[in-house]
Amino acid sequence: TIPLVVLPLVSFAITVCVQLIMLLETSVVLIFHGMSPATTWANVPFFQSWLVLLYGLVALALWHAPIYGWLLLVSGWARRATFLWAVLPVIAIQIFEKITFGTSYFGSFVKHRLFGFAPDA
Repeated sequence: TIPLVVLPLVSFAITVCVQLIMLLETSVVLIFHGMSPATTWANVPFFQSWLVLLYGLVALALWHAPIYGWLLLVSGWARRATFLWAVLPVIAIQIFEKITFGTSYFGSFVKHRLFGFAPDA
């Protein structure tokens, strides 16, 4: 639950705090230069950007949930060489598919699951 729930919430809270601090610093600089910070505050879509950020973090956590599940399953099952037990079946399936069918659908699926989360979020 830590990588799927706690870390996204902590990063969301840190991001919101840093955005507010930066906006306050910008307001102080504008006030010292004799300008009104009201236009800056009025044109920043706070809740919309925070909602999009939260949506992205939830989508990313759900996207990687099967990977975490597989790694947890293997780490609970394997007594030794946990990394090999996690990686070798995936590689063996890819090799078997390539030799038997001449395709690489499984490899494309694994690659997309590991690295292709951003376009689908």
